[in-house]
Order: sequence, then C-alpha cells, then structure tokens
Amino acid sequence: MADSDALQLIAEEFVRSLPERMDGVDAAYLALKQDSSNSDSMNDLYHKVHNLAGSSGTFGFKQFSDLARTILNILEPAIKGEVQLDDQIVSSVGPPLGELVKEAASPVQIEDWL
Repeated sequence: MADSDALQLIAEEFVRSLPERMDGVDAAYLALKQDSSNSDSMNDLYHKVHNLAGSSGTFGFKQFSDLARTILNILEPAIKGEVQLDDQIVSSVGPPLGELVKEAASPVQIEDWL
C-alpha cells in the first residue's frame, strides 16, 4: 500500500468518525455551560477540540482546523490558569462552535483534502 493510499484511508476514517466526535464536543460544551467552574469539563472540551484541530489540519481541512483553533484560543488562558473560567468565556465559545458544527456537517470529498 502506498503512503498516499494509507493517508487516504486514515482521512476517510476521520471523516466517518466526525459525527461521533462532534457529538462528544457538543456534550462537553453543554456540560461546561451547565457549570462553568468545572475544570474537568473545560479540559474535556479543550482536548476534544484540540484533537479535531490537529487531525483536520493534518488532512488539509484548513477552515475546520482554524475554527477549532479559535475555540482553543478562547479556552487557553483558562486552561493555563491565567484567567478564571467564567460564563462570558464559555459563551464566547458558542459562535465558533456553531460554525464548527456547520462545517462538520458539510459534505466532504476526501480528494479535496489530499
């Protein structure tokens, strides 16, 4: 199997797993909205989005990766302990997360990524 074939198989698996991954991100965000002081929920959301940002970036899905990185940038000061996570920060995650959900629901041609 050529490297490009292997990469295509991995990309296809990523696309197939995207709905489940987005469900996990959505659940983590809802948990954080319910209790913005819960650092476990914040860490869970951050790591789920971080994994999406890295994977999508690997396959050249720039817009998706950029949206995910926007969310990471919003959460990062709280993750690092530079600021206290509050409802305002959590609410500011909503718009880019909504765009990320839309982007994830868009039809994707693997060939467009590779």
